[in-house]
Amino acid sequence: MKKVKILSLILCLVLLMTQISACKKAEPNYVVKNGELGDQNNNGIGGSVANNNGSTTITDKKGNAGTSSNATTAAITQNTTKKIDIPSRPADSGDSNNPRSNKPVGFQFDKPAVGEEIVVFTTSLGTIRLRLFPTEAPIAVTNFKTLVKSGYYDGIIFHRVIKDFMIQGGDPLGNGTGGESVWGSGFGVEKNANLLHFRGALSMAHSSLPNSNGSQFFIVQSKSTSGSGISAEADKLYQQYGGTSFLDGEYTVFGQAFLDDLKIVDAIAEVKTGANDKPLTAVVIKKAEVVKYTGK
Repeated sequence: MKKVKILSLILCLVLLMTQISACKKAEPNYVVKNGELGDQNNNGIGGSVANNNGSTTITDKKGNAGTSSNATTAAITQNTTKKIDIPSRPADSGDSNNPRSNKPVGFQFDKPAVGEEIVVFTTSLGTIRLRLFPTEAPIAVTNFKTLVKSGYYDGIIFHRVIKDFMIQGGDPLGNGTGGESVWGSGFGVEKNANLLHFRGALSMAHSSLPNSNGSQFFIVQSKSTSGSGISAEADKLYQQYGGTSFLDGEYTVFGQAFLDDLKIVDAIAEVKTGANDKPLTAVVIKKAEVVKYTGK
């Protein structure tokens, strides 16, 4: 009888531990599945993803547009080496594909003006210069520049790399589950019909949850595409440069890598990867800085 009681007690403890484990909430994982950004359950960012004979179908599940916040003055302390005042979050113009400027499709390939602020990533495989578009994506650009200035990205790795698709970074944990915006809370997608996911585009990564843009980003590496269907001009540019047109309208493009530096993006995409597409040899952002473009 005593043995039976002991066995019953052990069984109860095992069942209790199982229930506790099952009740733990899984962290959203910003990963790439089947050629599509998504979470650990293969939910696409902003929608579910299905592949049929190599084609990608996105079932849209839109979140609410981000909202502006009151002006805040504080200091970034987490995951940073510097203290910097946090700017107020710009107002979002709404969940729309309408462009926020009258610039033509393809303007993102233009060189910045001399004196314009750009971001420079010094990585373990070379330098990537990034032009930013504050008029078209004010929330994402303000967030990114502030994180850069704070030192947030210094020492962070590209934790997920898929050749012929994209390279992803910006997670201080290095596993796809971490990072946050400068305001703590996430923000929504800023859409622009004239700012697209051409090769070299810098875009925000987020989970399948609405308003989950934080600190993670990706740079499009794909050299080929099937076209966008948005316009003849967009299709022409996709054919010329390559890209990932199926991401348009679902993610925030807020910058563009210099064409001369895409060789570094390609070099990162060539590294050997293991589980969860994580490079076996770490590719590190040694330093990220905001500088004024000098024309060189």
